[in-house]
Amino acid sequence: MMKALSKMTGGRIPAYRLGAHVSVSESKLKENLDDRLEKLRNRGQQPMICYEVATHAARSGNAITKAAEIALKGEKNYSARYLALMDINDTTLRPLFSSIEISESGFLNFKCRGAGVQHTAYIHKDADGTLTLVHNNGLSLDQELSQTHKSLERRGGANIYNLTAGHDADINRYLIKNNLVMHYTPASHVNAKC
Repeated sequence: MMKALSKMTGGRIPAYRLGAHVSVSESKLKENLDDRLEKLRNRGQQPMICYEVATHAARSGNAITKAAEIALKGEKNYSARYLALMDINDTTLRPLFSSIEISESGFLNFKCRGAGVQHTAYIHKDADGTLTLVHNNGLSLDQELSQTHKSLERRGGANIYNLTAGHDADINRYLIKNNLVMHYTPASHVNAKC
């Protein structure tokens, strides 16, 4: 229904703004990252912190609503409200990453065992099932992913990795070496809370 309404308006009102979850292609995600970054820079709002970059990427991928973006941008340093918006608790903890469990675009929050969240990334899933990881300021994650990805792609102020070819082992090495666990939060869960 929402996609049809968007088409009726000639796309002037994107379907995601009408409340529909629309997954864009990997190439469109990258294009949107570049376009949004330029607009944010011009407004003096360039995302710098990993969770800001993840939020920017989630909007670029049409995964979260404007209301969700505003709510997430208002939370700093992994506040209690951020943790609630992301459903980060003992029941959502995952000791290892499994791409099979990624049902839709969302967020990966990496938490040190016995401590707080240390890093956030956005994981994009398009209609074809392609998984793309978007993050910034996570050198140790980049080191593990670079063992499989020989060249780093940067778009819209973020590092981008196509995970479709099966890079679960890279992320799991990152978790194990850094004594981390992770929390996967589908974007629809964040949207429902905002």
